[in-house]
This record gives sequence, C-alpha cells and structure tokens, in this order.
Amino acid sequence: MKQVTWVAAVAALAIIAWLGSGTGGAEDASSPTDGSLFATIAPFNSFGHVHDADNVEAMRPRVMGTHGVISSGHYLATQAGYEVLRAGGNAFDAGVTAGMALKALKMDYAGWTGVAPLIVYSAAEDRVITRVGAGTSPALATLDHFLEHGKSPVNNALIPADIDVWLAALDRFGTRSFSEAARPTLRIAEEGYHLYKMQKWMIEDQMDEILAFPYNGDFWFQNGVGEQRLGDLMVNADLGRLIRYMMAAEEQALAAGATRSEGIRAARDAFYKGDPARDVDRFFREQGGIVRYDDLAGYESRWEEPLGTSFRGYDVYTGDGWSQGPRIILMLNMLENHDLRALGYNTPEYIHLISQVINLAMSDSHRYVGDPDFAPAPEGLYGKEYARERIGLIDDRRAFQDMPPWGDPAAMAAVADGAPTSFVTAGGHGGPDGPARSIDTSSLNVMDAEGNLFSLTESDGHTFTPMIPGWGFGLGNRMGQFNLDPELANVMAPGKRMVFG
Repeated sequence: MKQVTWVAAVAALAIIAWLGSGTGGAEDASSPTDGSLFATIAPFNSFGHVHDADNVEAMRPRVMGTHGVISSGHYLATQAGYEVLRAGGNAFDAGVTAGMALKALKMDYAGWTGVAPLIVYSAAEDRVITRVGAGTSPALATLDHFLEHGKSPVNNALIPADIDVWLAALDRFGTRSFSEAARPTLRIAEEGYHLYKMQKWMIEDQMDEILAFPYNGDFWFQNGVGEQRLGDLMVNADLGRLIRYMMAAEEQALAAGATRSEGIRAARDAFYKGDPARDVDRFFREQGGIVRYDDLAGYESRWEEPLGTSFRGYDVYTGDGWSQGPRIILMLNMLENHDLRALGYNTPEYIHLISQVINLAMSDSHRYVGDPDFAPAPEGLYGKEYARERIGLIDDRRAFQDMPPWGDPAAMAAVADGAPTSFVTAGGHGGPDGPARSIDTSSLNVMDAEGNLFSLTESDGHTFTPMIPGWGFGLGNRMGQFNLDPELANVMAPGKRMVFG
C-alpha cells in the first residue's frame, strides 16, 4: 500500500532532498571525527542541545505528541491552535483559529487579507481535498487596462480569498462557530502583540513604500516614524472592529434561529457584502484603483479535487493551476527517472540534476499553467510519459544558460514548435511589477488524533499595499503576478485566479 503525503510547493523540495539522501547513522560521512566539541557528542547524532558559536543547528527540542501537532510562523498563533486541540477541537478548528491569528501577527508577511491555499485530509471522508485559495481579479482588470496603465500597488489588489477559505473549512469540517474561532485573533488585535525582530526589519526596509499610504504609516509606525523598538506593542484596534462586526452578524443570525453553518455564512457575508466591502469600493475609487463592491459581493471560492502524482511509493497532492503545486508535479515526474540515492546527497551531480529539472518545470509552467477555468492544462502535461521526454533535454555536463524552451505535451514533444529559446529580455509587457522586495508567505500545518490534516499557506503582506482606513486590513498585491503576454496561460483577465508564487 502506498504511503500518502501532501505538500505545499516549496515544502515538497525538502522531500526531494530527503529521498535523495542516505539515512545517516554511524556511516554518515558528515559525523565529526576531529577533537572538537562536536566530536564529543557525535554518538548522539544531534548538536541541538550543546551551545557553540559555530553551531548552525537550531537550538530547539524535538517536539512530539500523541494527540495532535501544530506548527506555524508565530508562537502566539501556534499557541492559539494548540489550545483549541487541548479543548477538544479538531485539526480544522485549530487550523482556522491559528490561521486567523497568524495573519494578525504577520501583517507584513501575510496580513488580513490575501491568498490562503488550503489542502486537507479528512479522516471522516477519507479524501484529500483543496479549497481554492487564490482570489479572483476584479471585473475591471482587463489586459488592455494593464497594458495602458501598467501595474502598481493600487492596481494589483486582488479580491481576498482567506476569509472564504477559513470559514468554508470551519463550516464543512470544523465544530466551532466563527466567534469561537476568531476570539484569540480579536484579543491579539485589541490588546496587541510585541514587535519582533523580523517584522521590525521588514517595516524599516520598506519604510518608503509604507509611508506612501498614510493609514499604512499610522499602523506600522505607531510610536512615530523611526521610533519603533523591539518589543513595542503592536495594536490593531480597527481589525478588532472588523472581527467584532463579523461576530455580531453571526450572533444576530443565531439569535434568529440560524444553524451553526448559517451563522458562519452570516459572518462571511458581513465581510464580503457588508460595510467593509463598501469601504473597499470607496477607497479604491478615491485611489484610482479598480476594485469594486460587486467584486467582493460576488466572490465565492470552491472545493476542488487536488492534482496528484506518485513518486517512489508516495502519493503527492497539490493545488491546481491557481497555485505553485503543478510545478512540483512536473518536477517529481521527471526526477522519478533518476536514482537520486546513487547520485549522493548534495553532490554536484545531484544539485545539477535538480536545478535543471526545476528549470524545465518552470518553463512548462510559464507557458501552460494558469487558472484552469480559463486555461485548462494541455493533455499529457502532468503525465509520466511527457516527463520522460522533457528530462532528456538535460546535459549532464552543462547547465541551461537561460530558461529552456517549453515542450508540447499534447504532441509528446520535448520542445514545442516555435517555443522561444531566450527569455532574458522577454517580459517587458506593460511596465514594472511593483516593488522588487516582495517578501511574504507563512505556512501553518495541523494534525489531530483522528488523522485529520490541515495545511494552509497564507500570504500577502500589507507594507507597500494599501490598507483600508478604519478596518485594519488590506488587499493583497497578487495581480502583479499575472502575465501581460496573451500567449501565456497566466495572462491577465477579469475574474481570473493568478498563479501565485
């Protein structure tokens, strides 16, 4: 029986590395044999418990448990989810609670609101399923508009997906109300959290972009520009207002006899169809942007079957063409044609092979991968036969000097007729993509005692993208990742989900 795993696009590369390496132990060539401090503890195969200035291993204990596990990008979000598990909630209750908290704590990395691709395993349904976590482009986001006006922090705003994702997961798989799930985030927003090192660096690095929007500046520099210090209390009372507004909608529905599901829907509609959506419309009209009330009011995501492939006895699942996941499918299908263990972990040959496979997958992704509602993947793209054709382009002694030409899966051709052979100067369609220093994305993963799995990849920080005055949230800038070349699957179009990442 095959083992089952599911991974986000970036995390999957770790699996590639692990599968290509040995198991360590006494024969591990990396074990120290000199007279250093490390050599004295070599029998333990871990250096984490010994302090040394040159120790690159994280000084953290190995965490294990029997009733559940949760990991996130901030300890307060992890704690919020952990308390849900301790109180009897399942992985979905804990994941939604932690997911909302994480975005309040990392507004620079993954703020309220933005993208939030979700992939889960439901033990009750015995299935892997995804919630489409990439929001759609506004109705006014035409290719002609962007060819004329270019991209900008205001123009790049995408319709938020995360609130839909959280509440859909809570409704279908969870047991709690929105108000119960959101209470830790409400406390974080209203009482504040302490400014930490990475966030301090981020807001200082992007200070000019932040100050381009007065409300952003007021939020990020609460004690004055240049006066921020580690440990400063970061309060977002306006986000607290938004959460209370959504809570009130749920409470009113329940008081009128609504079911838990209907109450959650009322909270969702309060955001997408209530005062926050109307103020989003007003703000973007004032700023010359293209997001409108109807874009939010009409937004609805959906559950989807994942893409998948097999790799050396593992079943690997990812999101569809609106995510980075298809790239991993392409890479694993090619790598399965090589014995990674025989190459040796991190040898020049091993690194060369993986880097060239990445290049080939990125080329095909660039051409063929996009919102499947607009650009269905060509037949054969994710098949093993096509992978064997593509990997034959790799020269063991020479790296690609540019992104390689894309193939033609429908014709089972390693190189498509007319595919470009140089990409270095291509891509000048429609002006700049906005600030170059776009650093974002945070991961959250939960497993409970029943075997439920919840993996959420949250993104879209609010430094150089405008936040909505009075509400404490912003809209992500992911439309900057649409292409402006009509020949590509990920080309800009109204109502479309971009390939993010």
